[in-house]
Amino acid sequence: MPKPNHPHPVIEIFDAVRLGPRAQSLLAALGRDDALVARYGGEEFAVLLPDCGIADAATRLDRARQAIGDLRLPHTASEAPPFVSISAGLAQTRPGMDARALIDAADRPLHSAKHLGRNREEVSL
Repeated sequence: MPKPNHPHPVIEIFDAVRLGPRAQSLLAALGRDDALVARYGGEEFAVLLPDCGIADAATRLDRARQAIGDLRLPHTASEAPPFVSISAGLAQTRPGMDARALIDAADRPLHSAKHLGRNREEVSL
């Protein structure tokens, strides 16, 4: 989502070298050399898994969710549970779908996952 000082969403691409053990845990759990993790806005991230079906993506993101949970990173700046967790909305590209439509398709199940208790994945149908 756009921030007040930015008319467009802020996207920052991460790599395991810059982020260290946290990013390495996430990327290792995804199990793909071609996975791309990017910060999208404040606390939200986008994970792109090229040529990956939705069922495989859900399995990989579930492993990533568990790996981040196992780190038990304190989440002091939130009213959510005390440790960092992953809530994920999954979407798959379709012919003719542009980037905005893909983001919107993933955003709906993301908000559903948060509403249903966090620390879970939901899939866009």
